[in-house]
Amino acid sequence: MMSRRKLAFTLVALLGFFLELLGTHGRCYAYGDVFLVRFLLVPPSIVLMWGVLGWAAWQMYLRWGLVAGALTPVAVDFLVLEPSAYWTGLWSWGKTWTPRVWFGSSIGNLVVYVCVALFAVYIYKSLAPEQIKSKQTSLPSLVWIEVDQSTWPSALIRSLRGECVSSEWA
Repeated sequence: MMSRRKLAFTLVALLGFFLELLGTHGRCYAYGDVFLVRFLLVPPSIVLMWGVLGWAAWQMYLRWGLVAGALTPVAVDFLVLEPSAYWTGLWSWGKTWTPRVWFGSSIGNLVVYVCVALFAVYIYKSLAPEQIKSKQTSLPSLVWIEVDQSTWPSALIRSLRGECVSSEWA
C-alpha cells in the first residue's frame, strides 16, 4: 500500500503532468532534443521535477510558513531552471499569454509555480497531518544535525549511514 506522503507526491506530479500537457500541446513551449524519452510530448523527468518541487514547497512550509513554501518553486525556477533551460536548450518558449519576464519565461509561468506549490501544501497537509504537529521535515539528518565540535566526525559518519544522530529524529 502506498504511504500518504508518496500519494501526495504522486498527486502533485500528476498535476504537473497535466499542466505540462496543456503547455506543450498549447504550444506555449517545447522541450529540446536533450530529452530522449517523452510521453505525450512531456519528458518523465519533468513530471518527477514537479513532484520534487511540491515536496520542497511542503518542507519549506513546515519550516518557515506558507509564503516560503509558495515561493520555493518560484525561486528554483527563477534562479536555476529558466537560466539553465535558456543556455542548454532544455526547452524554449513559444507564445505566451502574459508578458515575458525572465529568460523567455512569462508571469503566467510564475503564477503556475505558486499555484502548484499551494496545491502541494494543501495535499500534504491533508494526507500527512502528523508532520504538521511535530514540524518534522523529512530532509536527511545531515542537513539539520546539531552536535558539538568534538563529536562531529562520528555524527557525520552515522548520518551518512542513515542512522539517527539527533533526538529530534528519534
